[in-house]
Amino acid sequence: MPSGRVIDSVVIERGLREINPDIHFDMATNLGAYHPMQSIRQGVFFHGQHICSMDRGPVPEFKQWQVVIRTTEVGWEEADKEDVDILWHTVRPDDPEYVHALLRCEARDNSFQIRPDGTVLRLTPVAKRKVRGSVIQVGWRHTFEALLRRDLPKVTRMALAQKFGVDMLAFPVGPPEEVISELLEE
Repeated sequence: MPSGRVIDSVVIERGLREINPDIHFDMATNLGAYHPMQSIRQGVFFHGQHICSMDRGPVPEFKQWQVVIRTTEVGWEEADKEDVDILWHTVRPDDPEYVHALLRCEARDNSFQIRPDGTVLRLTPVAKRKVRGSVIQVGWRHTFEALLRRDLPKVTRMALAQKFGVDMLAFPVGPPEEVISELLEE
């Protein structure tokens, strides 16, 4: 995903303090507390209460993630590929998932097979793939949305839009889990 508009963290700090002077930054580091990411992130606080994290230096508009190789579930259309394994899990009649698994067998779902002894096998194709890892940078949109969710005095979409010259009505799009991670994940 492109980084969008970049705003320096010093500009963000100054602007947020102008909007609400009770917002402060880096409280833990200023008190000598150590955080493993303090060289690249700082805390945003309101009256001593931590609101969220914010990047240091140039802050991209959108989150930036690591890309890692991890074993992950893949679709059945990839099941015949050489690098795909099929994991199986036995669902026994005393398992809470059993009725659901039986219904999936009756619906002829490829992921479920009933065995002669009445147990059900849940099959899952998996392979090593590049996937999104941990967050490298949280982005200014994440910081602004976290402040808005807290309903802080004078911190409004309009105030942020005017102070930083950004469109605060723009919103990430995609499946719900991606939108949530765009806005909340640190």
